[in-house]
Amino acid sequence: MQSGKKERKQKKVELLLLGNCAVGKTSILRRFTNAPTAFQTYIPTVGIDLVKRTLILDDENEACVKLWDTAGQERFRTITRAVYQRCDGAMVVFDVCNRKSFLAVHDWIKHIEQNAPHCVAKCLVGNRADLLEREVSQDEARETAKELGVPYFETSAKLDRNVEETVTSLVQEVCNRNESTLEESAIINASLHRLSVEYNSLTKSEDSWCSC
Repeated sequence: MQSGKKERKQKKVELLLLGNCAVGKTSILRRFTNAPTAFQTYIPTVGIDLVKRTLILDDENEACVKLWDTAGQERFRTITRAVYQRCDGAMVVFDVCNRKSFLAVHDWIKHIEQNAPHCVAKCLVGNRADLLEREVSQDEARETAKELGVPYFETSAKLDRNVEETVTSLVQEVCNRNESTLEESAIINASLHRLSVEYNSLTKSEDSWCSC
């Protein structure tokens, strides 16, 4: 006897965690894996950490998410560049108590634009928002995110605050963009097909008038 439960459509999404060293990227990754559906693999030789987890998006859709935690050191950026090519979204993380890490976000966004697919979804994440000794205000971070054209989120990996919501929002944005791309491709293909039919029809019409 079959159950009435409908199987969700699964989408595959790969995300990058980017940002300077010691901003809490690994802590965010560990919080994201606090679920029975997650597992973790560490690759120390290339400075990249990878986790996989299934996220339930709604009653009909779920996403198999791969989250790459990249090392912030300059010496690892060449290796990280290879991972950029396969990503669908990127989270640029800074420490709200470390202004230097905040000033570096422009370089990270530029690095994404130079190495990742042009359609990649991005967001800015201010981590360690539970601490009082801030060097970056919410208003300043939001204004910078607005200038960069990306959404802004604040998280506290220590208190497990807003981590899953941030990842889920970016995953949803990736899925929405993919659906829009598929719709655009369908429209383009339909237009090309129509033009092809019209061209063939016109060619046949011209042939019928040929006096050869």
